[in-house]
Amino acid sequence: MPRITLDPKLDIVFKLLFAAERNRDILRSFLTAVLRPPSPIDVLRINNPNIPGSDQLKRQVILDVHVVLRDGRHIDVEMQARRHGGPRPRWLFNWGAVFTDQLDSGHEFPRLKPVVCIIIMDFLEFQGPRFHSTFRVLEVHTYEEFSQHLEIHTLELPKLRHVTPDADDEAVLIWGRFFAADSDEELEQLAMNHPDIAPATDALATLSHDPAARELARQRRLAELDYLSGLDEARAEGKAEGEAEGLRVAIRQLCHLLEIELDVDRQQHLARSSGEELLELQEAVFKDRSWPER
Repeated sequence: MPRITLDPKLDIVFKLLFAAERNRDILRSFLTAVLRPPSPIDVLRINNPNIPGSDQLKRQVILDVHVVLRDGRHIDVEMQARRHGGPRPRWLFNWGAVFTDQLDSGHEFPRLKPVVCIIIMDFLEFQGPRFHSTFRVLEVHTYEEFSQHLEIHTLELPKLRHVTPDADDEAVLIWGRFFAADSDEELEQLAMNHPDIAPATDALATLSHDPAARELARQRRLAELDYLSGLDEARAEGKAEGEAEGLRVAIRQLCHLLEIELDVDRQQHLARSSGEELLELQEAVFKDRSWPER
């Protein structure tokens, strides 16, 4: 049977589901599964509950859910269905934005609270086998923690296919299967076997019957298709031209679409490269979504 429910891997659906006031218990359950706090999460506030309008949805805006807990910690949750250029620097940039936004005009650094980023991704990024990875800054010899203010959790959904029973906590694995489910039947089975996930499947079903939510999801999906189509066109243009100048134009368009900065050195590199070198450069930029290191 065709799927009726909206896909929570689409970032606008994820935000509609987890940023809604009526779904606070669902968000609390998810955060508890990922963070495993020593005491229950009793109070949480969403700093960015608003849903962007149609014009913003057509752009590559980040639709995260920014949560503040009772102890002041900031939790920023993002669903990323596909790889953007240079994902790790972008994640650090997002962490830094949330961290520095806490500062007021007094610059009272001791009052800064920890920021925890949770990234759910539908692609593979790290070499290890773990579905749920936790990153902090540690001294390379003694493993002393530099600061508790930076913590990044990643959930790589493709790894659910090969995860071993002891690799991750069962609670976060169940949430991963909720996001990765391919059919309504799979969601129903999850809800039957795991009562804690049933409220999330019910909330997703309710959201999926909302015409406004379905229209927002449609607009966001069309924006993604337009973006990917633009990448393909930029890549094809250079190959079709077969000439150096055509390749330079295509690479500039590709960098623009991927938000890769073309500084003076890169512009000079483009200007002096041969057709064959430009073809290799175009392939590398398209594959890695970033400017290749020399």
